[in-house]
Amino acid sequence: SHFWKEDLFGQIEIGGINVPIPNEELSGDCWTIEPLGNRYRVFLADGLGHGKAASDAAITAVTLFRKNKTMRLEDLVYLIHQGLMSTRGVVLSILEIDQDRGKLLHIGVGNISTRIINSETQKTLLSSNGTVGVNIYKTYINEIDINKESIIIIHSDGINEHWNQKEIFRLWNHHPAVISGWLYHQYGRPRDDASCVVIKIHDRG
Repeated sequence: SHFWKEDLFGQIEIGGINVPIPNEELSGDCWTIEPLGNRYRVFLADGLGHGKAASDAAITAVTLFRKNKTMRLEDLVYLIHQGLMSTRGVVLSILEIDQDRGKLLHIGVGNISTRIINSETQKTLLSSNGTVGVNIYKTYINEIDINKESIIIIHSDGINEHWNQKEIFRLWNHHPAVISGWLYHQYGRPRDDASCVVIKIHDRG
């Protein structure tokens, strides 16, 4: 398993996990974060199936994302789609966090779960149907305001979606890497690769 944490200028903290299915050395999931000035783009891809072929597809997707990270989000998804046509394909989620403007942009294809929560509410960010590299339909951008003291959670289907906003927000005082590990241990599915990225946004005031 892989465990990662980083603090970004004291206002954003990020942590995540990536765990292969039991008896596999390689995970078919892959994620990364890339800065763009004062903004950050977070990317998570889940290759179809598991094992080396799924891992190759996810790693190729991340590589294309890193090389083209400044593109418009919709153009970036179509570029990755073209680049994955010789692979199994992936489902993916991309976030752009612009804390200066207090905005969050999201684009997704397939069944990556992406939610933003605060102490009172939670919002699920919807994705388009399809598989990047195989067939994708019309994509769209979700744009929402970032509430103060928010937690953004992105995870593959190796983690069950039945967790709720209140139990997550009770973990506010813990680092996102701890929260992502807790989600995996409480809600991970044993028959799939599992990855989770948690982003904690502090009050700008």
